[in-house]
Amino acid sequence: MLTLNNIELSPGVGFFKHNGKVVIFRAYSVTHEHRQNKADRMKLDVEVLSTEVNNEQATT
Repeated sequence: MLTLNNIELSPGVGFFKHNGKVVIFRAYSVTHEHRQNKADRMKLDVEVLSTEVNNEQATT
């Protein structure tokens, strides 16, 4: 289960760090592309929910 600051995140919600801030997002569309002789690529269409969390403690 994915948690941030001991708060359980819903399925489809994720986070990453960018420029020292935590960005929380919800993925609403996933496109998977098979490319010949190259690594497959996955594209997420997301909605940004928050761009800052203080004292973040992320766990999976």
